[in-house]
Amino acid sequence: MNRVAKAGALGCVMLFGLTSFAPEVFASTCCKCISPDNPKNNICITTSKPDCASLKTTSENAKVKALTCDLILNESQCKQVSEGGICYGSPVAEPAYTGKSGGSLDLESDLTITPPTLGVSIPGLTFASKIFEREGYVEIPFLAQYIAAASAYLSIVGILAAAVMVVYGGFRYITGSTVQNIQKGKEILIDSIVGMVLVLGAVTILKTINPRTITLEAIRIETIDAIDIGTYNPTVRVGDDPSLASRYTPPVKRTRLPIRTTASSGGPKDIVDDIIAGAEAAGLNPCLVLANCHQETRLNALWNGQPYGTPKEKAIGCGACGVTMNNLRGGTVFAKKIKERYPDFPDLPNDRKAKLTQEDRVRICDWLLKNHEGDAYASALLLSESVNAAKGNEIFGLAGYKAGYVSMQKWATANGCTPRPGYTFKQALTQIDQAMKISCVPHIVAIPSTGAPPPGCPEDKYVCTDAKPNKASVYVGHCSDGRECKAMITDTAVKHILEVYPQIVKDYRCDQ
Repeated sequence: MNRVAKAGALGCVMLFGLTSFAPEVFASTCCKCISPDNPKNNICITTSKPDCASLKTTSENAKVKALTCDLILNESQCKQVSEGGICYGSPVAEPAYTGKSGGSLDLESDLTITPPTLGVSIPGLTFASKIFEREGYVEIPFLAQYIAAASAYLSIVGILAAAVMVVYGGFRYITGSTVQNIQKGKEILIDSIVGMVLVLGAVTILKTINPRTITLEAIRIETIDAIDIGTYNPTVRVGDDPSLASRYTPPVKRTRLPIRTTASSGGPKDIVDDIIAGAEAAGLNPCLVLANCHQETRLNALWNGQPYGTPKEKAIGCGACGVTMNNLRGGTVFAKKIKERYPDFPDLPNDRKAKLTQEDRVRICDWLLKNHEGDAYASALLLSESVNAAKGNEIFGLAGYKAGYVSMQKWATANGCTPRPGYTFKQALTQIDQAMKISCVPHIVAIPSTGAPPPGCPEDKYVCTDAKPNKASVYVGHCSDGRECKAMITDTAVKHILEVYPQIVKDYRCDQ
């Protein structure tokens, strides 16, 4: 009986420990209250009173009297948002409320989302079905909810394990027939009770050490507001000066086209429709031409070097598709085809070897800026010629269109690379990096028709190193012997076209 009495005494100690060290729990009633200063915040007040509405008149806390409390919450609701409840702070006991519960957070909007699915479910865990956006942040509570639920679950497991050991230790203590068995049972009993008290008092202990260790907050991700900085000139690439953004031409406002529409007179009415019409007239995939023009100018009518104040007479490319004007010299097959289809194309000397004068450049540029269909038609003719020369490899043909087919061919020959014949643009969409290798498209290629003689760095296999854009948007670098060379960045342009192609098809339905 003496041992039984001792076991009972230990049981009393255990009960005392549970009541002394147990974490804070909800009072009999949890009330949802609203502060007049922050009407969008839910403040949760726990009270022993059965009626929430009566707090305004019966509470002894003046801060609580200033609140409007009208709803009794259940246990799952009386939690902060990060734990799946509706409170914008931890629930506060009525006497302890100081007017700061819920903070100064202001709910702006909520978004209904699909909560995560766990591979191993945790009993009692229900993820919130909404995330909240407020004060410029999106709050995602899932991780905090998971940690809180996992902690509660492990605590229950620990308590159950301790309870089992208490029973086992008490049994050995009461029924022990030897001193050793009785002592062993006593040790198990005491250790189990201490363990149970530690588990139940963990929150109190952590709160004493550092209150922040028991506050699980939602992950806050700052939202980003889109800003319009205008449309940049894509002929200015590496080394651009960000301060020039304000000098770029304003973006052309376009909406997604449900179908291609054409005005009753005067030709296609939209710049996109103009480009589609020009590409179709040349017999080339209009989506490919649109993507190519998008890479050149983001579908804006301008000329290269325009952001730097380069005049038209010194421009190299012009129009919404950035057509290189040297390819439209009088006497070339391209100039003849364009003149046949568009009689208003400027009259030029019928000499394909003659250099364009500054006056000719201005006339051609003005025509390309105004005639988007003719601009796209010229671009499509040049692109088709490059693809045909590459034996149907559309990726090598695109690179040839950008850097000049002769430049690309010299680089490929010098580096022992042969583009795969017939390799199409659509094949490359799913393997962009591999497409660059298959089609022999380098990162940078020297232009063999420019630079100090011998031009193009043939001894370096037509690679121009340390190339940077000058004010005319021309990349200038050096050969290994120090001679100046000019170059084009090729793979970046081709990859851009491949990457925007699916969106071009989706936005403009140019494949119909």
